[in-house]
Amino acid sequence: DVLEYQARLAGSYMNLGLLQGETGKGDEALVSSQKAIDIREKLVAGNPDVLEYQAGLAVSYSNLGTLLQEDLRTRDEAVPFFQKAIAIRKSLVSENPASLKYQSGLAASYSNLGWVQFTTEKHDEALVLLQKAIAIQEELAKENPEVLEYQDRLASSYNFRGNVQSKTGSQDESLVSHQKAIGILEKLVARTPDDLRIQFVLAQVYNNLGNVQQSRSGSEDESLVSYEKAIGIKEKLAARNPDDLRYQASLAIGYNNLAALQKDNGKRDEALVSYQKAIDILEKPVAKNPETLTYQIFLAVFLTGFGNLQRDAGNSDEAVAAFERAVGIRAVVPEPNRTPAFWSSFGKSLYRLGRWQESREALESGIRLREETQPTVADGTRWWSLTMALAQLGEKDKA
Repeated sequence: DVLEYQARLAGSYMNLGLLQGETGKGDEALVSSQKAIDIREKLVAGNPDVLEYQAGLAVSYSNLGTLLQEDLRTRDEAVPFFQKAIAIRKSLVSENPASLKYQSGLAASYSNLGWVQFTTEKHDEALVLLQKAIAIQEELAKENPEVLEYQDRLASSYNFRGNVQSKTGSQDESLVSHQKAIGILEKLVARTPDDLRIQFVLAQVYNNLGNVQQSRSGSEDESLVSYEKAIGIKEKLAARNPDDLRYQASLAIGYNNLAALQKDNGKRDEALVSYQKAIDILEKPVAKNPETLTYQIFLAVFLTGFGNLQRDAGNSDEAVAAFERAVGIRAVVPEPNRTPAFWSSFGKSLYRLGRWQESREALESGIRLREETQPTVADGTRWWSLTMALAQLGEKDKA
């Protein structure tokens, strides 16, 4: 059957694109995903009553949108593909309101588009989309309590909403969202004690809750409890799975967050110990997977925080060593992976080392990239750092 062959071919291109994306072959993945879309669009055009073809096209649109959103420079291009997926899935739900599969898919599309809006600083739009996803997921979880997948996805959406609310300054609402996520996840952990992924997600939500508590005056002790719960779960996961580098990296992040809290509370010696633990733990993933940029960048972040604290403690040699290593790591990160935050941290580390001209160039690159990709976001700290670098170069008029 020709139609069946075309549908299978589209599925093969889609799967190939997913594999290429997972193995770092982004450009090839885009080509394969587009081929799947081309085939499925023709199938839908020629067979508008076959819902399976429409559902497949929605999946392909979502996959291409996901690939595009992973690169800061193409993130905006993901929006129309997620919107197309939403339009198709809304139609499918309208025609088949009893289909749990279609409802769940529509919620996922709302969440996907919400993620793009969140990462491009359109927080209000992200919240609207996320609330639509949550409304569907709450109903699915309520009506189908035995389906753990629905509980799991609802918890993820609550956690996501908490992160967005935190960004908009709605800290009390963010706390409620994270606590709702934790309530669901703790029950899931009790029901599925061997599901390590659920435990890992629970640790991440505790970490996010700690971040929000840390930002609220008078909630430092609560933040410490949340961070310690996150670290406790992550330590067990890392010990149980010593070869799974994700757990090692996540544990390192937990200690880095704890160090930041200890530093803010004036516990410098404890913070130095926590920073050192974070660095030591992350060394293993970096050594085993030197090509994984995420590990490299996190290590540079940890070293920068460690260097700042060593400098404040008067340990100049230790501070310089940390800054030099952080700069060395960032210097080899490919251009497409350099975000405005990356350039800002890079520039500040160079400034600490007295490399004024390089610091200026890095900070200017970050400001330009932010203006190109996030023109509505104000960030005075980068301008302040650039002003300091220009002053050191004797260009006070430009400063």
